Amino acid sequence: MDAPRVTKPSPESFRESHRRSSRWLALAVVGTVVGVVLLYGAFSNASLMPTQQPVLSPEKPALHEGNIVIAVARTPGGPTEWVNWAQVISYLSEALGQPVVVRYLTEEDEAAGVIASEHVDLAFVCAQQYLDLVESGHARGLCTPLMNGTATSQSLLVVGVDSEFRSFADLRGHWVAVSDKSSLGGVAYMQYLADSSDVQAETYFSEIQFGDTMEANIIDLREGLIDATVVNSVQVNVDTLGLRVIEASPYFGNPPIVVSTHVSEELAERVQSILLSFDARSQLPDDSAIDGFVVLDPDEYDFANVLRVACDDHVHP
Repeated sequence: MDAPRVTKPSPESFRESHRRSSRWLALAVVGTVVGVVLLYGAFSNASLMPTQQPVLSPEKPALHEGNIVIAVARTPGGPTEWVNWAQVISYLSEALGQPVVVRYLTEEDEAAGVIASEHVDLAFVCAQQYLDLVESGHARGLCTPLMNGTATSQSLLVVGVDSEFRSFADLRGHWVAVSDKSSLGGVAYMQYLADSSDVQAETYFSEIQFGDTMEANIIDLREGLIDATVVNSVQVNVDTLGLRVIEASPYFGNPPIVVSTHVSEELAERVQSILLSFDARSQLPDDSAIDGFVVLDPDEYDFANVLRVACDDHVHP
């Protein structure tokens, strides 16, 4: 027997429910970010205490004048790892022997432009931003984080665990939600699936909800306001959230760390060496998914470029 369908809420009730979800999500995000900033400030202040001056090797003089500016546009692991990424940055600052300035870039569509046009030395970016920055010549890849032992992730089309849908083909005439176009774990994969099925996404679904975060879309899916959404495997744990995967992309590289092209090769190599030797087990909590870093392999981002092209071929609100 087919699983019962969820009755669609009226547009008014949908919008009100969505506003409530968005408000709660915004409050949660703001609270978490403030906590991360405060925690990072504590780490930075501790690293500058007079009794804890960094010891520089005679062969390793200061390689960079002034503070090192690190932009954070995307880190893998989702909100549960934000505090741990602050600790990684603190570790890097101490190992370099100088403080860093952290810039949090909340507008993903604008992040690559900020990194390219303003003074940024290192950046945590999503795969699409990495590809854009390399293509424009403003940055080069440095390291890829290992998350739960792997340097790659997937885009996933997911539904509720009890949903009747089994594949992309089952979603004709139904409601989906996807995050903004800067995220390859969002609208890009939906467009790739539509192109692969030789259909127009804009007419294939009865409704496409654009622009909300991955977390907000998951809330809407679990509340029955939409039928499916797209997530990234390194950002969410579908099993613990009561979701079921009905389509999965080929693997591509995790959100990497890039270095701006104005940074000296000597400093870039030192940063890379520090990150490659980072011992996550001794530096981070046992429940952290961050396992360390590997040298970025450009070939691992081939499918990310396929998704980028699929997204760029379409215009969205």
